[in-house]
Amino acid sequence: SAYTQVYSEDELLELIDFYNSPIGRKFMDKMPEMMEVTMAMTQQMMGGFYGRLEELQAELAADIEASKQQQH
Repeated sequence: SAYTQVYSEDELLELIDFYNSPIGRKFMDKMPEMMEVTMAMTQQMMGGFYGRLEELQAELAADIEASKQQQH
């Protein structure tokens, strides 16, 4: 039902034709490999982000602690 909310009936019929075509079958056959490649790329890109996020969290915690010490 999700597909019918996004695609018209004609579009769905075209998609069926595509996935039944040689290139559509090749697309589906290679999808697991493509997912592996994109997941590895995403993890590599996000790895630097998470490392920097941890640094910022540590800096924030230190700033909060220093602020508490100054108040006392």
